[in-house]
This record gives sequence, structure tokens and C-alpha cells, in this order.
Amino acid sequence: MGKSKVGKVLALGLELDPKKVLKMEPDERASWFSDVCRFASDGIVQVSQLYNVLSSEKFGDGLSEKAAKRMNRTMLKHLHLFSEKQQRYLKQLGLVMDETETSKDVADYKSARRKGSDEDAAARMEEMMARCRNFVREKADTFEERMKEAEEREQEARRQERLRQEQERKERLAREWAAITEWHAPMESWEELQLSLEDFRTQERAQMEEEVRRALRKTKGSRSRSKRKRSSSQS
Repeated sequence: MGKSKVGKVLALGLELDPKKVLKMEPDERASWFSDVCRFASDGIVQVSQLYNVLSSEKFGDGLSEKAAKRMNRTMLKHLHLFSEKQQRYLKQLGLVMDETETSKDVADYKSARRKGSDEDAAARMEEMMARCRNFVREKADTFEERMKEAEEREQEARRQERLRQEQERKERLAREWAAITEWHAPMESWEELQLSLEDFRTQERAQMEEEVRRALRKTKGSRSRSKRKRSSSQS
């Protein structure tokens, strides 16, 4: 390359070091390729230098669909710059495709993207459904646990209510007996007196009955003796 051409390359800021070119972003690399092919066609850049960069298997890595189509159009336009051997190798690398191959490749790429998108959508849907099922299952378990806890609390409340009612019944009975005892206390002396009087009257009646019986026996004995005397005197 003459000094004038080298000066033009440097002035244009074109990078021809394969390592530095391969470090470019994919879209930036596609733009670089378009510029370098144009300068190679004008004789500013040597085709051998361009081929040294393109012959790397990593040159086409990471290209977007748009960048790949742009690069292929540029390659087809400037393919005549390369020798037949170089063209065969570039085709083996996949950097050169005719329009039919390009359309088919793009269609396959879009189909793969749609398929991948459909698969991703299906995977996302399945994940969402799985989360929904887990959510429903957790809520069902939580509902059953809450129902069980509510039932246990209700049973405990009923038990406590029965205990409270039983305690109230005992306390009410105790109050009633206390009131009866308090009311009856002043009457106990009178009742004792009445019982004593009744015992005395009972004893008095028994004594009187005994005296009556004795008097009757005595009267009956006197009559018997009088009757025997009268019988003896008449005889």
C-alpha cells in the first residue's frame, strides 16, 4: 500500500487490525465492513487486508438479522474483489449467500423466533398457571386451617360457656341457701321452744292416761270386793 493510500486510511480512521475489528460490536462491525469494501473497491484498502479480517470464523458472530442482511448485500456487491478460492472460503463461513439463500435463512430465522416466542409464551403461561395452582392450594390449605381453628375456638367457647353457667348455678344456689339460713336463724329458738313444749305436753298426756288407767283398775277392784262381800252376807 502506498504512502498516500495509508494516509487516507489513517485519515478516515479505518481499523484493519483483525483483533481490534473482532472486538467491535456486531452492528458496528457491519458498518465497518460496508466502508472497508467501498474503499477496497476504490483501491484505498488492499483486498488481502480485508480478507484477513473476514477469514476469521468469529467475524459473523452476534449479528442481528438486519445487520446480517446488510452485510450479505455488501458482500454480493463486492464479491468480485476476491479470488475464487477466497470466495469459496467466505461461502463456507456463511458470509456469502445468494438472495434465495438469504430469504430462506431469514424465513428460517423468523420461524425459529416465532417458535421460540411461542415456546416462551407457553412456558410463561405454564409458569403462571403453576403459580395460580400453588396460590389456590395455599389458600385452600389456609382456609381449611382457619376453619379448623374457628371450629376449635367455637368448641372452646361453648365449653367455657357451660362452665360459666354451671358456676353461676352453684353461686345462685349458695346465695339462696345463705338467704334461707339467714331468714331461718331467728326462728330456731322458737322452734326449739315449741318442740320442748310439745314434748312436755306429750309426757303430760301420757302421765294422765297412766293415772286414768290406774284409777280404773282401782275402781274395778273395789267393785269386785264389794260384790264378794254382798255374796258372803246373803249366804
